[in-house]
Amino acid sequence: MRPVGQPYKIAFLLFLVLGIYYPAIFGGVNSVDDWRMLIGLDNCNHFSLKDLFSPTTTFYYRPLLMASFFFDKYAWGLEPSFMHLENVILHAANTVLVFAIATAICKKSNKGAPAFPLLAAVIFAIHPINTESVDWISGRTDLLGSFFILAATLALIKGVAKQRLSLVGLASFLTLLAIISKEVMLFFVPAGCLLIYCLPYIENHAIPGKQTGKLLVLYTLPFLIGILCYMIFRLALHGGNDTGFRFLAYQLHRNGIYLFSNSLKVFGFYTKKLFIPVPLNFSITTINNGYIFLGLLAGILMFFLTVRIKKGTPVSFFFIIALYLITPAVIIALMSVAWTPVAERYVYLPSAFFSIALAGFFFSIVRDKKRILSGVILAGILLAAATVTAKRNILWQSNEALYRDSLRKSPDFLSLRNELAIALIEKGDDSAAEDQLETAIHRQDPHRKNPLLYINLARIKVKEKKFAEARGILFASMDSRENADPEVLKMLASVDEERILAADYPDEEREKDILSELITTYDAIYKKTKNPKDLYRNGQLSLALGNSQKALQYFTQAYQEAPAGSYYKGPALKLSQKLSGAP
Repeated sequence: MRPVGQPYKIAFLLFLVLGIYYPAIFGGVNSVDDWRMLIGLDNCNHFSLKDLFSPTTTFYYRPLLMASFFFDKYAWGLEPSFMHLENVILHAANTVLVFAIATAICKKSNKGAPAFPLLAAVIFAIHPINTESVDWISGRTDLLGSFFILAATLALIKGVAKQRLSLVGLASFLTLLAIISKEVMLFFVPAGCLLIYCLPYIENHAIPGKQTGKLLVLYTLPFLIGILCYMIFRLALHGGNDTGFRFLAYQLHRNGIYLFSNSLKVFGFYTKKLFIPVPLNFSITTINNGYIFLGLLAGILMFFLTVRIKKGTPVSFFFIIALYLITPAVIIALMSVAWTPVAERYVYLPSAFFSIALAGFFFSIVRDKKRILSGVILAGILLAAATVTAKRNILWQSNEALYRDSLRKSPDFLSLRNELAIALIEKGDDSAAEDQLETAIHRQDPHRKNPLLYINLARIKVKEKKFAEARGILFASMDSRENADPEVLKMLASVDEERILAADYPDEEREKDILSELITTYDAIYKKTKNPKDLYRNGQLSLALGNSQKALQYFTQAYQEAPAGSYYKGPALKLSQKLSGAP
């Protein structure tokens, strides 16, 4: 029987990914990160490569990722369906890269079934652990970074096999592109160096010691230069103000026993997720301490395989890389910088190498007499995985359904009730949303209040024209305006603006009180945000109160600090000139 050609296999993989993930295209905008990101992009009226590669933020540095989002803005106006489709296409491209890597390894090792590359790609394509990265618009950072890492891996394999330094240099450049898509991709650099060292043994022929040393120095140099350039550029860009580096250094000074035990626990949890991804959960906040022992076992296994790497196989080698690439996810969990300390999307890249290892392991243990039985068992497992993935994609179409599912699995995660409330408000079910918010406020730590709970609850009250209740809710979230969250203050100002429009006051004197309180609130907002627009508004309010001198001060300062092109800069100048009597 004539074997199926490579183009047909690739076409099958593309059809598989698009077939399983097509429900993602009908997904909306997730209220976690997506909304904020899309609003920021929509409000950005100026785009330049200089601003993209020299951002003001000093925590994340992901210019290539942001370039993809700006492309979405100018190509199709940030339409969610197209943005979801891009994620699906990226996953399909990564699946093809996994197939290409497995094919290259299969050829170099001179063993392995012809179906090995296809199985590896299928496992990766339908692995349920990858749904979060694909279905979440903000998950693109993992997809894009992984695309460049997988392309770098393929270039590295071919470069070392053909002893072409140009391909190794290309791998280094692709790794750099991955790093500026997501910073933690820099952890691939040691894995890439290990790949250079191990490829000759994977190909079943050793290289003399002197040549091995020359090979390592020559081929790892582009990787080391690339990562050095990234570090120098980032330090030159932000220097000591790089909050990402500073935060990491601070976290590493924490209790050593805490770091060690929690590292093992998270490492064990993610290792288990590669083999058994269910139950899937968008809001993983706690991990059972029993995973410490699994993490310890996985660490011992990883060490044992690394020590015996010269006698290993492509299976063991790619399993080592998969386990090693869990390391960034462990660090993220210890730093607690994300929506949740642990997330399934962080093992997207490790799952690619794991899929190759798992496929290789399957064909290494299958014997001719047991091939039919093994094939039936494998087909059953793949069908179950595909079913879980398909159902998960459908669940991600609805924020309400996703958050309710997450809340059942993480009932103590109070921030999740806020997201569910947002979904319910969007649906028009304000009563159910109010119940979720009040429950979260009642259960939260009184010393660590979540301002979003109060803001959203106040929004519901404003819709009902219950302004006094809305203000009471907002004041309950703070001790004073000076130490209040700026978003709470903005909501308080919005409530009082609504009161004026609705004439929600008994007499003229009361209106003056509201105007005075608004001025106080905008002053507090300005101190926290330094937005001159608040000064301009205070100038208008001061005029309404008949305080021309104070209005002059506000308008003058607003004009001086307003950015060029802002809608209020010209009016602020005219009003300040008029009030000062200038011609």
